[in-house]
Amino acid sequence: MPQAREELSELVAIPSVADARLSPPSEFARAARWVADRFAGVGFDDVDLVETTDSSAAVVGSRPSGD
Repeated sequence: MPQAREELSELVAIPSVADARLSPPSEFARAARWVADRFAGVGFDDVDLVETTDSSAAVVGSRPSGD
């Protein structure tokens, strides 16, 4: 639980409200990259950032599973 709290604190500290009037788009990208990096760190082999219609990024990936 301490690691989960630490990581959540890191993520929410990034000013990444998906509204360019409130946060610069570079912060949206930084938050998406943060999430992608954590996914890759727990075994997601093909993590990618995919641009959405509003120019933000969706984190997409998969992780092999035995079932």
